[in-house]
Order: sequence, then C-alpha cells, then structure tokens
Amino acid sequence: MGDLKYLTRLEQLEQLGAEELNALSSVEDKFVFRTNTYYNALIDWADPNDPLKKLSLPNLEELEDWGKLDYANEGSFVVVPNLLHKYQATGTLFVNNVCGSICRYCYRKHFFMEGNDDVTNDVSEALEYISSHKEMTNVNITGGDPFLMSARKMERYLIPLYEMDHLNEISFCTRLVAYNPFRIIEDSALHNLLARCNTKSKRITIQLHFCHPREITEEAKEAVFTLVKCGCNLWNHTPILQGVNSDPKVLAELINRLGRIGVPMKYLYILYPTEGNKLFSLPLEESLAVFLKAKGLEKGGLNNRTVRLIVSDEILGDVEVLGKIDNNIYFKFHRPLFLANDGRVFFFKSNPQAIWISDYKEFGEF
Repeated sequence: MGDLKYLTRLEQLEQLGAEELNALSSVEDKFVFRTNTYYNALIDWADPNDPLKKLSLPNLEELEDWGKLDYANEGSFVVVPNLLHKYQATGTLFVNNVCGSICRYCYRKHFFMEGNDDVTNDVSEALEYISSHKEMTNVNITGGDPFLMSARKMERYLIPLYEMDHLNEISFCTRLVAYNPFRIIEDSALHNLLARCNTKSKRITIQLHFCHPREITEEAKEAVFTLVKCGCNLWNHTPILQGVNSDPKVLAELINRLGRIGVPMKYLYILYPTEGNKLFSLPLEESLAVFLKAKGLEKGGLNNRTVRLIVSDEILGDVEVLGKIDNNIYFKFHRPLFLANDGRVFFFKSNPQAIWISDYKEFGEF
C-alpha cells in the first residue's frame, strides 16, 4: 500500500487554495468528505471539469434544495438492526459505515451523518434472522464498504452465511477496487478467506463499482485478477452520472475496458434523486439515450447483449427501462416488490423532463 493515506478534511488537500477551501466548508459541514492519496493522484487537477474530481470532491451545488435524503426509503424495509429485507429472496446486510472514499452521488449519505445509528458493529441478530428465513436465498453484503474491514472481522459473518444451506448466493458490494486496490492485492488473510468460501458447491460474488474508465488502472486490474484467483464471480454496476460517464463514448469505453478484464457490466441504473445529487442527475429519457448510444458503440461482446438500464424504485422495485416507441416510454418489471408484477410490461407517455419513474403520469399496460 506504500504511503497511501486517507484524507477526511478538505484542508489536507494541497491542491485547494484558501478561497476554494472556504467556499466548500459549508458542504463539508453537511456531507462527509473522505478520499485518499491514491485516488487523488488519478485526478487531473488542472481540469475544472475532471470527472474523478467531481466524483470525490465536494461541490457547492450539493447544497441546492433538491431531492430527499433517503429517497430509496430503505428505513421502512429494515427488519432487524443492520438488515434490509425489501425483496422476498434478497437480504441486504450492512456491516459497517465507512468507505474508501465518499462518493459525492451516494444515495446513502445519511449513513455517514453525525448521530446516525442505522448501522451497528453487531450483526448477530441479522444473522439469526437470515438463518430463520429460508425464503431469503441471497444476501448482499454492503455498508459502507465491507472490504475495508479486516479479514478477521469479515470472517465473523461470512462463514456463518456461507454455512447456511438455503443461501444460493452471497455477494459483496465494494468500490474499494477503484478507490484503494492495494487493500485487495496485499491482504493474504483476505485471499485465504475468500478462497475458503469459493468451492465447487458455492461461490462468492463481488459487485464492483467502476464509474469511469480512468479508474481501471494497472493496480485496479491487479486487484480484479486477485479476486478472480480467489475464485470469486465478478460484475460491475454504476449509475449514469452527468459529467462523469454521461458521454456515450466514455460509457462504451468503460464497458469495453471492463470486458477485457473479465468483468461484465450487469446493470446501469438511474441515479436516485437524493439530496445533494442534482449535479449528477440526468432526465430519465436522456439516460436512456446515453445507454442506447453506448450499447451501439460497445464492441458487441457479452455486455452488449446482457447489460440493462434499471430504475430501482422504492414502491415498484427494480424496473428495466426498455426503450421508446413513438411518444411512449416502455418499462418491464425486473425484480418487483410484489411478485405478481414479475415480467409485466407497461408504458407511459413520454416526459423528457422526468427524473424518476414517479414523474410520469399517463400510464398504459399491455
């Protein structure tokens, strides 16, 4: 890991002058800041519109009165501390509330705010719930970023989960391969733990989170290869972000570069209209246009046939955005909150200003 250091105060950034520090202090007071020297070195500081800078540094536009802090309404699906049970077959286990860097577009900003107690250090009650609910066949482990934890701490919940016969899939959600790949490359205890939980009978899935092709460095490639050698299944997902990957050429390059290292882009998704996220948001139909153009530019591999554009709605569940015909936009229930909706296709009259699916009003169904 060399001399990598985590930075939690803007004043630690030598690239920022006194005037900029003073202007951004109000953003830092409201939304937590955290990054590290590895990721900072990837930023082109001479470019005011650098996408990696936009991803990791506070911006005054975050203070605009827009969106809702917990737009996903996850709190209403918490069944026991640290465990979300929104979909019948899926549990989301929160194991920490620390990340390698705080993504400025994060839809769980409230997790990192002072006084928040949504995540505790004790997941024993959550493990008991998962063990007793056999309808739950897969568990997503997230946070924060679970890969910031030591292998010893990870083992306390991973081994009990791995030994539950009713779980078909255990997956980790991490952005650390982009933010601090050395954490993956250099930890032999982590390698041993993952290898132990990857057998012919069950495999661990890692949901990666690359947002821009410049994040796929040589070190990040080595981290990906390390996870593959440990036996893990890998795939990537990212929101479409204004000024980051909203150029179809950039998005296609991201998909292609991931494909070269064996990481399929499984989902692209519409960004939650969370408080502070306006500067990253695009209208839904504009995101669809970016998605379709990027697929046209992508080199025709597996990603081209399987990647989906998803709206993860707090009421409907996960809905795939299919496309537009004439003046209608079409959707399909991908992972519905209510199973009776599974596979149903429906449409709305086009609304180019719509940010979220709830902004559409004129409904139709086959």
